[in-house]
Amino acid sequence: IVPTGGEALGLCDPWTLVSRAARFLILNGPVTKHERWEEAAGYSPGTLATILAGLICVAEFARERHEETTAAFVLAYADWLSAHLEEWTTTTRGELVPGRPRHYIRIYSIRSG
Repeated sequence: IVPTGGEALGLCDPWTLVSRAARFLILNGPVTKHERWEEAAGYSPGTLATILAGLICVAEFARERHEETTAAFVLAYADWLSAHLEEWTTTTRGELVPGRPRHYIRIYSIRSG
């Protein structure tokens, strides 16, 4: 029988792991030092999407624990990241499609300026 609801984790409390992971993401991001697939440093749309999804999950964990201040902070940081996505991950000088110079880039190198 599989436990339902809040019983699924049993005696395991993942909050320490979750909160430390969030701390790492906030303190070390949003620029990746070495993106796994591009093998370069910079702003990666895929990495940023993963960070955002993770932070939203962290905020939900915090809310479940009635840690509203933590949830609000994490969501505010996620909102800040989201507000900068277009700036960090698009180009207006693309050449992929003639006549459509704006598109997402695979990684915006921090060396690009």
